Amino acid sequence: MDLVLATEALERERDEATWTAWGGALPLGDYLARLHRFRNHPWPREAMATWVLVDPEGVAVASCQAYRTASRLRGVPGQAYGLGSVFVDPAQRGQGLASHLLAHLTARLTAEDPTAQACFLFAEAGASAYRRAGFQDRPTGSLAFSARPGDAASVADGLIHETELPSAAAALAWPGGPFALHPSPAQLDWHRERECILLGVTGGAPPPLRGARAGQGLALWVADPTRQALTFLCFQAHTAAEASALLETARRTAAACGLPRVLLWDATEAPAPLRAEGTALADALHPMLHPLTGAFQAADWATVTGAACI
Repeated sequence: MDLVLATEALERERDEATWTAWGGALPLGDYLARLHRFRNHPWPREAMATWVLVDPEGVAVASCQAYRTASRLRGVPGQAYGLGSVFVDPAQRGQGLASHLLAHLTARLTAEDPTAQACFLFAEAGASAYRRAGFQDRPTGSLAFSARPGDAASVADGLIHETELPSAAAALAWPGGPFALHPSPAQLDWHRERECILLGVTGGAPPPLRGARAGQGLALWVADPTRQALTFLCFQAHTAAEASALLETARRTAAACGLPRVLLWDATEAPAPLRAEGTALADALHPMLHPLTGAFQAADWATVTGAACI
């Protein structure tokens, strides 16, 4: 087996292969058009690549995507690679090819990028295959809050509208902890573009606000019609009062665009009043980490945000 970087033609071939699994009710042409738009944003064009595992005859049998994100390990800057869209052709399943693909890819990234600190992914299924490839579970906990009607402008100190999103994204602080990820403004804007694409398929209104400020706290969010929720991309609050104001603004924003709830990723560090008010969820997407330096563990990944997930 060999690991190759996909050409445009091979990437299209893999897209067609995944349609029956991930296309849902979309016709093939619409599914391919949506993927093209996903990838045509400036961030994936610069930071994302498709990797393909081919057999000795050169036939593609498995594939995944990898995207770069800035990281820090104990204060040292580097790169982390998020992996997604792991797919093994149905006829080839049961042979350990997902583990083989990811083990090859993590070794390749380590060899080619001296700044690589970790690979990470969000598993919907198949966690055992990822563990065999060296990934470690990073337990987390999400909270859901019901939407609440009201005037969003009356709660937070400042509101972030569409035109202010780039400057707000650039102002995000690095999360604490030994290992941290820091999505770029371009990556955060990709989530906004993804929201537009999904709303175009499912219908619904985009949120009237992109985020809010409260004291020194800052939160950014997107509508996620697949989960029927307004989802925080980042949530940085230093006090319980800041956290409450940011959350309340999000709840009112969700109500304004017809979404029934707000989702907060990795709420283990949220103030106790918020944890008491929210409904704990079993994580549909299971975060996992593969340290590439050997100097840390998945538990050192202190803050998991929705912005890291694609």
